[in-house]
Amino acid sequence: MFEQTEALRRSSDRNTAGPAELHAGLVALSKQLQRVRLQQQQAGWSLRTLGERQLEEVRHIGMVPINTVFEGFPKMMRDLAAETGKKVDFTINGGELQADRAVLQSLKDPVMHALRNAMAHGIESPSRRRATGKDETGAVRLDIEVIGQVLRLSVSDDGQGVDLSSVRAQALRNRLVTPEVAENLEDFQWLDILFEPRFSTTAEVTRVSGRGVGLSVVKDRATQLQALHACCKTREGAVS
Repeated sequence: MFEQTEALRRSSDRNTAGPAELHAGLVALSKQLQRVRLQQQQAGWSLRTLGERQLEEVRHIGMVPINTVFEGFPKMMRDLAAETGKKVDFTINGGELQADRAVLQSLKDPVMHALRNAMAHGIESPSRRRATGKDETGAVRLDIEVIGQVLRLSVSDDGQGVDLSSVRAQALRNRLVTPEVAENLEDFQWLDILFEPRFSTTAEVTRVSGRGVGLSVVKDRATQLQALHACCKTREGAVS
């Protein structure tokens, strides 16, 4: 391409090139430019494919079965049941799936708090469950899904649910809301208060509950991970 450009320049300087010769030279130069542009595009595609493949390999190296990180939860739930005098059937669904070890480690603490909260505030005592016609053994589940690059965890129980009247009373007592604001709050807004730091509906502080740190830890870690995921997606979009 450089030689063709120089030839055209020399011909132009000497005024020896006719229109046909200049036209032929420009056509050849245009074709050469197209070939160079195509080569650059192919090189860019190859580099992008190689980068994506290497990134996927790095991600795969850090992937582990979820159960290998959460394997201590069943024993923890058995210990909590013995300590609180409750009966519980705890199951993990999706533990055989794989996820990034670092992400799982960062989720381990909030999941633990969510499970402890289910035992302390959700599952009732065997006698109370019998009185309401339930099986005296409660059920707590940790459901795990991997959807694309999103890891979704859900903790649920078949306990008594949230006592909104208790939440309202405690929130007003702790001055988290004013009586005027409380009059206009919907049920879902009262539920949001459960995630406030140092908020608890348990009057007595025990090893299992009453400190008001459990669900606030869950909310903070979820917010941090969602912000990190959004940041990473933004950077990927900028790179591509």
